[in-house]
Amino acid sequence: MVPTLAGVILFVFFLFKFFGGDPAEILGGLLATPEQIQAIRQQLGLNDPWYVQLWIFVKSIFTFNWGNSWATGEAISNIFRTRLPATL
Repeated sequence: MVPTLAGVILFVFFLFKFFGGDPAEILGGLLATPEQIQAIRQQLGLNDPWYVQLWIFVKSIFTFNWGNSWATGEAISNIFRTRLPATL
């Protein structure tokens, strides 16, 4: 079970890393300047090496610290907590 979980975590991380587009450009929008894009990359830790980003990703999964929604700014853990019971 642990190897499967590790494989899924690695697969998801690299899937978003290499095929998900640039989150800084998505968040910045079409009118963002290169300086704003760079500031967003710094804020999100996208300038860090991949292994540092992977460590942060794994740590956030196991501590349930999934950040905030880009659309609403609400904590992702709160979104799951309030909406998951309605689906069960």
